[in-house]
Amino acid sequence: MLMFRTRRRPGSPTRGRARAGTLTGLAVGGAALAAIVAPLAYGSPGGGSPWSQFGHDPAHSGVANTEQGLTPDSVNRLRSLFGAQLPGTADGPVTYLPGVPTPAGGKDLVFTTSRDGWITAVDAHTGGAVWSHQNGPRNCHVNNGGSPCYTTSTPAVDPGNQFVYAYGLDGKVHKYAVGNGAETIGGGWPQVATLKPYDEKNSGALTIATAPGGPYLYSVNGGYPGDGGDYQGHVTTINLATGAQHVFNTLCSDNPGHIGPNGCNQRQSAVWARDGVNYDAATNKVYFATGNGLFDGVHNFGDSVLALNPDGTGADGGPVASYTPTDQSGLNGADADLGSTSPALVAAPAGSGLPHLAVQSGKDGQLRLLNLDNLSGQNKVGSLGGELAKIAVPQGGEVLTQPAAWTAPDGSSWVFVTNGSGISGLKVISTTGRPALVPQWTMGSGGTSPIVVSGVVYYLTNGGARALDPTTGRQLWADSSGTVNLHWQSPIVAGSSLYYPDGNGKLRAFTVSAQTPPPLPPANGVHGAIADHYYGTPGLAALFGPTTTPELTTPDTVGRYNHFTGGDGGSIYWTPNTGAWSVHGAIRGHWEALSWERGPTGYPLTDERTTPDGVGRYNHFTGGDGASIYWTPATGAQLVHGAIRNQYASMGWELSSLGYPISDEFAIPGGRRSNFAHGFITYRYSDGAITVG
Repeated sequence: MLMFRTRRRPGSPTRGRARAGTLTGLAVGGAALAAIVAPLAYGSPGGGSPWSQFGHDPAHSGVANTEQGLTPDSVNRLRSLFGAQLPGTADGPVTYLPGVPTPAGGKDLVFTTSRDGWITAVDAHTGGAVWSHQNGPRNCHVNNGGSPCYTTSTPAVDPGNQFVYAYGLDGKVHKYAVGNGAETIGGGWPQVATLKPYDEKNSGALTIATAPGGPYLYSVNGGYPGDGGDYQGHVTTINLATGAQHVFNTLCSDNPGHIGPNGCNQRQSAVWARDGVNYDAATNKVYFATGNGLFDGVHNFGDSVLALNPDGTGADGGPVASYTPTDQSGLNGADADLGSTSPALVAAPAGSGLPHLAVQSGKDGQLRLLNLDNLSGQNKVGSLGGELAKIAVPQGGEVLTQPAAWTAPDGSSWVFVTNGSGISGLKVISTTGRPALVPQWTMGSGGTSPIVVSGVVYYLTNGGARALDPTTGRQLWADSSGTVNLHWQSPIVAGSSLYYPDGNGKLRAFTVSAQTPPPLPPANGVHGAIADHYYGTPGLAALFGPTTTPELTTPDTVGRYNHFTGGDGGSIYWTPNTGAWSVHGAIRGHWEALSWERGPTGYPLTDERTTPDGVGRYNHFTGGDGASIYWTPATGAQLVHGAIRNQYASMGWELSSLGYPISDEFAIPGGRRSNFAHGFITYRYSDGAITVG
């Protein structure tokens, strides 16, 4: 498991003046407020486009299509650029701004916020610190106990490219000049985000949206792990043009300000998702989800998706719209926060009668498709239910990450979901005008929040940074350096480079090598028909990586094979009759347990394929009268073969009324049997009779 749940807490505001790092903190007056509105034409030296906040944009889509230096064709040329030590461990993604004027000349900068309150500007090409400040915990301790306060926030750069904003452990949002780190003091800055930093943790990223009357900055607070203390979960909205702010509390929502100690008779709801809040320009609303807590639909909104006006105001002492699952009480009782993630704003598919959609997951492992124009389905605040569709996360498990929402070149709408159990790609489709979610592929390597840049999915696992084809999940590139001790860290791609903070306090950078790497050398032992399949199948060489064996002869002397390091265990087998085919992951693991080609399956007849419904994966094999191994996240890998398989095939495989196999074939008195999700098939030795039940 890569991630754990975090929320917030209350405390007394202990003012922490910025301590000088590479440059001494400088104070500037509030008169600089208006300067943020007109963007500076930064761009020299100018590596690529800005990645100014979590998920790249105010909707936190996780998608950027402007990085033409990293494409599906060039991503396998990524090579390590540096691993720079930071003053503290950053527990969220970084942000990036190219061509920033600094005292040492124009630089491309990466900004990080550490758990202990450091904001650091780093040279994107060398890893050298340009400036840093710390607003650390000082006397702030979690729930007034023994552990120092910390944050997992992400900094944000304003639309004018002049200032970067960071949460400090004094419970305030601080404002710094991007080039030299000079802090703005006055005109409301630093801005209060919580009166109880010891109980209210800033877990999610800072968000900046250019909306009518703004731009606005959003800071969210919840509680610390363990759910102790006095916290209500709130969103602080700061108008960056005027310095004015509004506060929306998810408990005691009729209280329009920051709630002090014991200021509300309810506690322990939270706004703690990775991305904080999401702004949708199409509806001109801000959306977020809450964790556990009381729900009464009036002034208390635990386990709900809420919408606010862009200035942070609601309506009638509550939000302007809401969605709450019908099982909210059960979610609250089971500590199964809906708000472990935020609504991912997805494009409506062709033919949809509903133009504005979002996908909301949670700790209950469900994906809910919501109508942003009518969250509750009843056009009112405070009702239960109203989702358009609900399906299980394809790979199983709770979701504590933020999905990425991508529109493919063909116009199809996708969402990518990672968690501790794996990653999946789903399409948003329209059936008779009603949108639905349909899984397309899954991979079993768990990870943190994904992004999609110029047609490539990137995410981090404790086994490596990975790049995948978004339509198939096939691995295009991987590197294992630095992806250890991960929690909420996730990557960005900017300036033809990949950046992420690791779990050991370093900023990792990868950039495209100037030279195309040669094919894996002959020393890997790949040649002949196996080499043709290895290099000729798109993405297979990147997925499998180098070999762990030379080409070997199978024990029956009929076939040849290589094993490989990647693909969660990968092999290519060849025989004169079958040709060369690959098998990997859980299916290969089951094949191995069945004694490889010597068992009932025989040799592979296909590569691993995705089932038509997008849920499962399978390989066909030669064994007996035909054999197949099917895998889904729910069933694992199961073998079906011989006469039972032939009956299963005649009924339409997994699309039949039986569904997927949930057992291998096993002996029963007088015959054999296989169990399926919705029934069984038996075979009788005496007369070959087949029974379907």
